[in-house]
Amino acid sequence: MIRAFLLANRAGVKAMFLTEYDKEREFELLRREERRETEAEVNERVAKDMLKEGEPIPKIIKYSKLSEAAIRKLAKSMGVAVI
Repeated sequence: MIRAFLLANRAGVKAMFLTEYDKEREFELLRREERRETEAEVNERVAKDMLKEGEPIPKIIKYSKLSEAAIRKLAKSMGVAVI
């Protein structure tokens, strides 16, 4: 009985399986993106705190994992002078 149903509705069943798979994949991609965004926010927060403390750029790069250009841009937006 199930076999007859599956064979009669082959296209619909196949589409359902593909849709379910895509939902799982999409969910995983969203989780990865959220992790990246969270990591970027944390890195920026670390850089801001270190800029406020007057830490040198090489040290900020090491701990925040941001580029020098990104740190200089952040410092400028904060009104903090960097050497």
